[in-house]
Amino acid sequence: MERMRSALETNLAASAQVLDDRHAAHTELCRLLADQMDSAGPNPSTRLSAAYLSGLKDLARLQSNTVPVKKTGKLVALRAER
Repeated sequence: MERMRSALETNLAASAQVLDDRHAAHTELCRLLADQMDSAGPNPSTRLSAAYLSGLKDLARLQSNTVPVKKTGKLVALRAER
């Protein structure tokens, strides 16, 4: 039963273009917590659940902060003409 680790690896694979070596410590911490969640079975402690959810939120924040934003629109086109 490695549901949490599998789900985390899917998430990390989907954001492989965004995450790099700067995020290695955080991704390893999330992997460790996912493994602990899987080992805990259906009833992980509240503290472990909270730590894992916090790690996932931080990971999501890292993913969204480093996603390249494609700039489009009229203002961008006008600036490009200058």
